[in-house]
Amino acid sequence: MYQDRDGAIFKANPAAERLLGLSFEQMIGYKSTDPLWHTIDENGDPFPGELHPAMMALKTGRPVKDVLMGVFNPQKKNYTWILVNAEPEFRAGETAPYQVFTTFTDITERKRIEEDLLEQTRLRELIMQIAKRYINIPLSDLDKEINASLQTMGTFVQADRAYIFDYDLNNNVIHNTYEWCNEGITPEIENLQSVSIEYFPQWLERHPQGLPFIVKSVEALIS
Repeated sequence: MYQDRDGAIFKANPAAERLLGLSFEQMIGYKSTDPLWHTIDENGDPFPGELHPAMMALKTGRPVKDVLMGVFNPQKKNYTWILVNAEPEFRAGETAPYQVFTTFTDITERKRIEEDLLEQTRLRELIMQIAKRYINIPLSDLDKEINASLQTMGTFVQADRAYIFDYDLNNNVIHNTYEWCNEGITPEIENLQSVSIEYFPQWLERHPQGLPFIVKSVEALIS
């Protein structure tokens, strides 16, 4: 992408169009400071237009390298993560740049993998912290600690509720023994006592094998 000395876009190639989710006709004449762009920094906070690499390169006359930025792609309806490099260009005998050349490198997939690895690391640390709390715990504190563990795990995964169920295979029922509810969520523990196992066949197929049963869509499960 090329921008003139005022920051207005006057040239962009098809790769820029794909990454930004806009045609050149939609971008031409716009600056990095215009509300057309919805950009965020690595922490998800708004990325001020005047601090965008192209604008900084025009202002300082120095190259700006490897700036991480999330830009909302209206075609994908999601953010594309890019590394931005901006190189100011000068006319002979002039000290102020007359235009800036900007390149984008799509690192969306790399960032997703990094975030997944970070999330896994946080989960492992969380499980270790919870496990340590049960070492030599007095029996009188067990219920309190279990409830605290449910709250910790539920909060981590941003859940509405977290449960523990007991299987009574002799009577083919399950009992909800512990429940944590997020703020504003109605408890259901009283309604989940002596529930027939026939309503949860997938649980009984997976859990005795030490395997998880993952519900990706509650609506699909109900239907």
